[in-house]
Amino acid sequence: MDFRKLSVFNFSHIMISVLTAFFLLPTQYTKAHQSSPSGGSESLLWGKWKYIGFIYKGHFQKRPNPNLILTFEFLKDGNDILRWSYLNEKGFCERKGEYSYNGTHLTDKIIWVNPENAIGCQKDPDMIKDRIQITPVRRLKDRLHLEIPLSDEAFIYVLTLVE
Repeated sequence: MDFRKLSVFNFSHIMISVLTAFFLLPTQYTKAHQSSPSGGSESLLWGKWKYIGFIYKGHFQKRPNPNLILTFEFLKDGNDILRWSYLNEKGFCERKGEYSYNGTHLTDKIIWVNPENAIGCQKDPDMIKDRIQITPVRRLKDRLHLEIPLSDEAFIYVLTLVE
């Protein structure tokens, strides 16, 4: 896929769709997936992470729409907050989840969707309460890599620790 041929608007919407599809891989959710506040592998994720770009075919690209502000915050109590908005635009999309992390995969169950979300958020699969996602995740110093397997190779979202 040649990402350079897409408009900034279309690309940012594709990026959010890819991210949400990635987080929505179907799975079974059991008590074993629930996190504990003990701080095992989950402590590697604690903090607020901001989307800064992606890696595709081994090359890092800055986020194509600099107006997209996407953050993923992992709290010590086993809850997380995913939120995105666009600079100079009204509205946002936000949801909360319960997560666990085993050192390689993030399991996340959406437990709350903000009723004040922009109208378009309701169409996004990552804004559906009770959905469960399992995502390959790696922490590399102050970077978090969320891997989306594509047909020919992985697409990796890159987030940086901001808090």
